[in-house]
Amino acid sequence: MSKISRREFIGLLGVGAVALGSSKLALSSSPSSEIPSSFFGSSLAVVFSSSQQCKAIGSNGEVIFSGTCSDGSGTCGIYEAMQYVNQNFGAGKVDLIGEFYPTSSPSPIPNVELDGNAVIYLSPVTFHIFLV
Repeated sequence: MSKISRREFIGLLGVGAVALGSSKLALSSSPSSEIPSSFFGSSLAVVFSSSQQCKAIGSNGEVIFSGTCSDGSGTCGIYEAMQYVNQNFGAGKVDLIGEFYPTSSPSPIPNVELDGNAVIYLSPVTFHIFLV
């Protein structure tokens, strides 16, 4: 094992502290309707999901859907966000963040793309809307 200097050790310690602090901040944040418009980038709606709550937020910060995965269309707010984008913009992108457990599969909506950092747990009943 090679020796590191005191200066390198302090630098690595600082990087570790920043990484630990930012990961704690990311894990403790919860879905909110108070989202700055710069967060959306090129997407027109964002859908957040935790184990108990799902929330879909439109590009102007309005809440499109708030509930559980079995509420509404049974898609954790994803279908409602896709409808919002289709009705208001004709086409666009919906970002997904979190873990989703849909319970049904309505008809797919053309010209609306799903993107983001998410896991969608599919079953034979729910895969159609996401794989078409």
